Amino acid sequence: MRTKTLLFLLLLTCGILNAQDTIRTLIITEVRLDDARESYVELTNVGTTTLNLAEFEIGIVGPWTQPYTPDVDYWFMLPDKDLAPGESFLIAGVYDWNPEQWLKDPDNYSPILNKKEMWTLADIQLHFSESPYPDPTDSITPYSNLLNNYGGRDCIYIRHHVSETDSVVVDQVNGIFDEEDGTSRDAAHDVAGVTNATTEATLA
Repeated sequence: MRTKTLLFLLLLTCGILNAQDTIRTLIITEVRLDDARESYVELTNVGTTTLNLAEFEIGIVGPWTQPYTPDVDYWFMLPDKDLAPGESFLIAGVYDWNPEQWLKDPDNYSPILNKKEMWTLADIQLHFSESPYPDPTDSITPYSNLLNNYGGRDCIYIRHHVSETDSVVVDQVNGIFDEEDGTSRDAAHDVAGVTNATTEATLA
């Protein structure tokens, strides 16, 4: 009996220690989910100690997708960068091929698709595929699908990788998995009394 009790206490203690190792102070503080041309996500360290972003994954899961199992190229690990308490980190979707083509053919292309300030504010720029045909001048970020979303239907999450084998989702936005199979509906959601807020408002 004493051996079983000691074993139980050991397992319980290890579980508590592992739970304490999980960092929950990197959170999503602002996001746009309605249109890829406006899309961005801001992460902020709301804790009291500096965090290394390399321990965290950011990803997106859409309707009919089991949480939290994103498809290939719908997630990535954040860079090896220290984020001090109170500091934020911005990821934004950008378009550069259209503006380049507009200089040659202004009647058929757009001079700007994303907010121009994202070129200077974003810590990571996700370049979307734009050319209707293969074009080596169209710069494409492999995991740009993270922000290539429309209609306010997707869920963006942060996962802390505690070790090589363990990870925990520590924050998410729009993760309303209310279908019978545990997935989410293909629809916008109300937030804080605002109808269809995920497709009509900036969430902060």
